[in-house]
Amino acid sequence: MGRSVGWGRGCNAGRGGWFLWRGALRKRMDGRAVRARVRPVLTPISECVMGKMFLMASVLALGAGGAVQAGTFDVSKVTCGELTALPEDQMNKLLFWMDGYMGGAAEDVTYDDERLQQNMDAALSACGGTPDATVMELLDKAENG
Repeated sequence: MGRSVGWGRGCNAGRGGWFLWRGALRKRMDGRAVRARVRPVLTPISECVMGKMFLMASVLALGAGGAVQAGTFDVSKVTCGELTALPEDQMNKLLFWMDGYMGGAAEDVTYDDERLQQNMDAALSACGGTPDATVMELLDKAENG
C-alpha cells in the first residue's frame, strides 16, 4: 500500500487557498492498485486574501516608478522636483545619504544632528523655488554657504 501527495489551488475555486490532498493507493481484490482521494487539508481564507492583497500591492508599487525610484541611480543628478515627489520617508533617507556622502568627501567624520537637520531644511526650502536644480548643489550651498 503506497501514498501520493499533491498540491492544489483553492483560491479561485472558493476553497480558501492552497491545499494539500493525499491520495492513498488501495489494492483491489484482484491485486490492482486504485487511487482513493482523501479530503483536502484547507488553509484559512484569510491567507488567500492576504496573498492576493500582497500581489496587488507589489504590482502597484512597481508601477508607481519615477526616475529616482530605480534601484540604482546617479544621486548627483536628482533634481528638486524628483526629490519633492518622493514620499517623506524616502526623501529623508535620500537627503541623509547625500549629507553623509558630502561629509565623507570633506573628510568630516562627526555626526551633528542639528547641523544635518539645518542642511536638510535649507535644501528643501531652496528646492521650493527651483525644481530643476540638483539637490547635491543645494546641499553643498547649504553646507558651505
